[in-house]
Amino acid sequence: GNSAVSGNLADPDFDGLTNFVEFILASDPLIPNPHNAVQGGVIEVGVEDYLAIIFRRWVGAEELATSIQSSVDGNVWTTAEVVRDSISLNGDGTQTEVWRSTDPITAKRVELLRVLGSITQ
Repeated sequence: GNSAVSGNLADPDFDGLTNFVEFILASDPLIPNPHNAVQGGVIEVGVEDYLAIIFRRWVGAEELATSIQSSVDGNVWTTAEVVRDSISLNGDGTQTEVWRSTDPITAKRVELLRVLGSITQ
């Protein structure tokens, strides 16, 4: 095959997401959708607000591992202190997962979240 189209690092729909990222996030690599792959949000628990990250993945794909990382500056990333808030089945073989920070949002702290994907053997 043509690695410019089907390779792990290829981006045939030119949306900025490689085939590997689209596979991890249960996205179609031929339909541009850069803003739907991973979304940020705020979840209210009790009287506190928490930063959340929302993404889709394949149901039962145990070989596809995802983890959440956090950063205060976008340069140095570490394993995030998060809890899974919910999982919703989408009826198409995918599920939507919502993860939230364990620390409430404060005006004095910046936090960024991202999804890191890998294939386990």
